[in-house]
Amino acid sequence: MTVDRELCVGNGLCESIAPTLFEVGHDGTVRIPNSDVPAEVADAARTAVDSCPSRALRLAP
Repeated sequence: MTVDRELCVGNGLCESIAPTLFEVGHDGTVRIPNSDVPAEVADAARTAVDSCPSRALRLAP
């Protein structure tokens, strides 16, 4: 999973959907501490990516 930090607006929707995968930093942009997505949270990761209003998130192929 990747984030385009230039597109990120830091609204925190991704963090609220999948808090184990995302964290919004003090600078207002999301961080992805571990780009690997465990199988048990894959659905939440997909929902977070699809819900991002600025389309800053991408799932790796």
